[in-house]
Amino acid sequence: MIDKETLYNLYWEQGLSVRQIGKILGKSERTIRNWMEKYGIPRRSYKEAWQVRKTQQNIDFQEPTDQISTQILDNIIESLADKVPEVKYDYQERENINISLPLKALEKISSNERPSLTVTIVISDLHLGHESHLPETYWSCIYNLERVLKFLSKIFDIKRARVVLNGDIVSGRNIYRKQELENLIQRGHWQVFLAERVIKRTLEQIEQIVPVHKVYLIKGHHEDTESNYMLYLKKSLGDKATYCSRYVILDIGEPIGHYNVLFTHGYGRSQYYPVSPSFIRDILKTLSDFKSRGIVVERIVTAHSHWLNPEIIFESTRISVTGGFQKWQYSIQQRPSGILLLIYSEDECSVVPIQPLEQIETFERTEPNLEYKNMAYYAQILREHYKYYEKEYDSDERVMTLYGDMFEQG
Repeated sequence: MIDKETLYNLYWEQGLSVRQIGKILGKSERTIRNWMEKYGIPRRSYKEAWQVRKTQQNIDFQEPTDQISTQILDNIIESLADKVPEVKYDYQERENINISLPLKALEKISSNERPSLTVTIVISDLHLGHESHLPETYWSCIYNLERVLKFLSKIFDIKRARVVLNGDIVSGRNIYRKQELENLIQRGHWQVFLAERVIKRTLEQIEQIVPVHKVYLIKGHHEDTESNYMLYLKKSLGDKATYCSRYVILDIGEPIGHYNVLFTHGYGRSQYYPVSPSFIRDILKTLSDFKSRGIVVERIVTAHSHWLNPEIIFESTRISVTGGFQKWQYSIQQRPSGILLLIYSEDECSVVPIQPLEQIETFERTEPNLEYKNMAYYAQILREHYKYYEKEYDSDERVMTLYGDMFEQG
């Protein structure tokens, strides 16, 4: 094992990168990083790294700024073009989507009536920015969601549509040890730019069928307090978005009835059940407290476990769980991806799991080039984001005003 003084000299005095030091010593980059962390040797900042590269290669690099260059993004996309195909947004149909509908509403339909309906779309655990995000799987779900909404709009009068983003939309940073090694976009605020474009595109596709009344943003574990991505995302989505912190109780029946649902990201871990025992224990106590104050919660919708399940009944409490869009890394078993569609009509609520095409999910989870595909996918989205604001704002100062401290050094 190399001593601290020699490692410090190689990195700071000679200006070698972690990769170059690893090649000299015959060690992996991760080993060198671990040694630096053990010795307390700080890493170069973004600007310092560029300055070292400029000095070593004697090239007139521009000083790095927080405004990412479209040329850099174009180079990333071009360099990966021959390795991975582009992410698609149109998919073949998933057969046999089972849609459970409220019984009283079905009775009205059989009588040639057109009952009123509300829909609430719940999405969570995208983990945008991470190397194991499943983009094809996500967009396949959205495609199938569109099909279900088109079907419902033909036989129902959809009075209101809501979207709940139930946490962990971004991968975040500093959430767990060495997470920076798994984030393809290292500096946290770029992840909210990814999220902005993905969510806006999602809303655009939904609103081709039904207008979205409100978007509710709930904090997960990866939207840490220090870099509160959900507040940034709320700012970019405008007046339609409402930030709800850790949980919110929504009357999803409004304006045609009343049905209270508690939305929260959840917590705890279980390898065997969609909801952890600690979460169930605490949520039952919480519901009891609400009931003592006259607030009746008729369903819990949670996330976190990446384990799609529309209906769990525990001591008369109904719990629904959204799926995640990340390759499950802790075991061979892969938990089901998907989003939930809550349908309310005639004083009843049914929950429809919206899943991707099976072939897409299976292929993407086993694809060896998933990290490269995400790299190209993120670069494409960031390029779109850059060009959008390049047109929207006349100067960098106006962009800086919009995003504030998102442009600060991470």
